[in-house]
Amino acid sequence: SVERDAARSLLQRSFKPMGEGSQRGAMLGLMCTGFGSGVLALSWVMSLGGFAVGVVLLTIAAFGSLQALRALANLGLATGLDSYSAVVKDILGDGGSQALEWIIFVHCWGSCVGYIVFLGQIGPSVFASLGTPFLRDRTPIVWISGFIVLFPFLLRTVGALRYLSTLSLFSLVYVMIIIVVQSFTKLSDVDQPFFGTGEPGWFNGKLGSKDQRITDLFLGFSICVYSFSCHVNLFSSYTGMTNPEPRRVGKVLDRATVGSWCVYMMVAICGYMSFGNDTKDDVLVNYRADIDKGTGFRFFDIVANFAMCFSLMVAYTLNGHAGRAEAERLLDRFRRTFCGADLPESPAGSRSDLSLTTYRPRVMEPSIWSHIGVTVAFHLSVLVVAWCEQDIKSILGVLGGFCATTFQFLIPVILLRKLVRIQPFDEGSHVGAKYWVTPAGVRMLTIIFSFYIVAGYTAAGISCYNLVAGRH
Repeated sequence: SVERDAARSLLQRSFKPMGEGSQRGAMLGLMCTGFGSGVLALSWVMSLGGFAVGVVLLTIAAFGSLQALRALANLGLATGLDSYSAVVKDILGDGGSQALEWIIFVHCWGSCVGYIVFLGQIGPSVFASLGTPFLRDRTPIVWISGFIVLFPFLLRTVGALRYLSTLSLFSLVYVMIIIVVQSFTKLSDVDQPFFGTGEPGWFNGKLGSKDQRITDLFLGFSICVYSFSCHVNLFSSYTGMTNPEPRRVGKVLDRATVGSWCVYMMVAICGYMSFGNDTKDDVLVNYRADIDKGTGFRFFDIVANFAMCFSLMVAYTLNGHAGRAEAERLLDRFRRTFCGADLPESPAGSRSDLSLTTYRPRVMEPSIWSHIGVTVAFHLSVLVVAWCEQDIKSILGVLGGFCATTFQFLIPVILLRKLVRIQPFDEGSHVGAKYWVTPAGVRMLTIIFSFYIVAGYTAAGISCYNLVAGRH
């Protein structure tokens, strides 16, 4: 029958081998870019105002992220360029491209700081579970972790780390599964988790208590935004598709966003269900009591801590490579501007030499000593800040509130407003509804994105104040 043929076709499309350039490959690549340390803090976000508030914050962040992805995809389709920075340079000029480079650098550097802070929180549990009398304090963990990741960080390219990246993804999935499974074993420890008046509950989070301020709601929202920050790598995901026409690209963006929302929602709810208002900003720290007592899924908890440490180290290396590349690009720009260095750039209009993630002029490769110097300076600055500061909520608040908000919402809406005045979009050459690429639709998108920009920058300001004032 027709229904059977349609069902068979759907099953075949869903479970056939995933070839190069497939929609599923692009979707998973986009989702994996967003997965990271931010997922460990989502249970804390859920604990701020209860299930209802947490669900609303994650949903609003997902909606904004999807609209921003569609806007960037439309910009790429309209300009015919295959990287974020190339689009910015084409529409806003060299100054806009340089601003984006700085934002990406700060985002990568701050993410690395967050990874080391998380390692400093998780590491003591790992060594305590092994019964070792040493390395139970975060300070040696921070510096030893930094020493370990320095060696892969010194590599010039990340090609040699592709297998570690795959293993890192499986490690992160394992951690998520442990959080979900253990939540059902801990339901008996909480009071009426869904419909009762106890905690965890729908509206009775810990906001307003002596330990949590109402302003933390802004931090929670910025963490949600940070968790969906895959926009810089959007172009590398869809330009690698076999047939990146608007309809197929739209499906990838929709499914990647919905898939990420489902995963984040599941982890956030299950973590909050397990620990209620005692949920920490790093949910794995809550499992330290089970490890110390030898109760619950002690063995699986220990493996989860090891897996997360490994995943964070790989993530540090990957983000560190991206951050170092931006630092070398900014240094090269400084030398060409102020030192008069005569370095060849890419020919005007040449699109084949554009990176899939950021625009990079063709410059001479840095010497080995310059490469080592930039790497060590970047690495040491990260370690010093991570050693001095352990407020992961505020660190993620800056990353999500400033960096992610800027390249997710502020820059795309500026680009779209300018582009729609220069050239109208052709029928069928856009992702999503036609309305969002019309002048009226762009004005509506500006109003919508203004909410995210104001909320994000407010969170970044609060986070900076907390970091400077030492408020945790």
